[in-house]
Amino acid sequence: MPPSSSAPRAAPSSPPSPSASRATPSAPGIVEDLGCWNDGNDFEGQGKPRTLVRIDKTNQTPQECAIKALAAGNTFMAMQNGEECYGGKATADYKKYGKSTAVNCPAKGDGWINHVYKIGQVPL
Repeated sequence: MPPSSSAPRAAPSSPPSPSASRATPSAPGIVEDLGCWNDGNDFEGQGKPRTLVRIDKTNQTPQECAIKALAAGNTFMAMQNGEECYGGKATADYKKYGKSTAVNCPAKGDGWINHVYKIGQVPL
């Protein structure tokens, strides 16, 4: 007769639930609307330098800009002048010239005014 073991047996484990094994699907997008902020007016080297880096200057939606800006490694994106897409990595970047006092703050920005958004992965 084999010697008996005094160690307790582990209970059989149950399979993980289907929801526990699947990650929540997500996609790049807008996480938070940060409002309108003034930008520099550096036209041909005159005036104040821009606060964010231009990513694209084609007519696009804020969501399309968010995808491009996130792919470029940015944590913020902005739309300006109805079509221009900008990106930045630090809060100080877009806050450099202060919050815009313009009455209107369109989703796609305005002349020398960035409509800024925080970007990241958003659940689908």
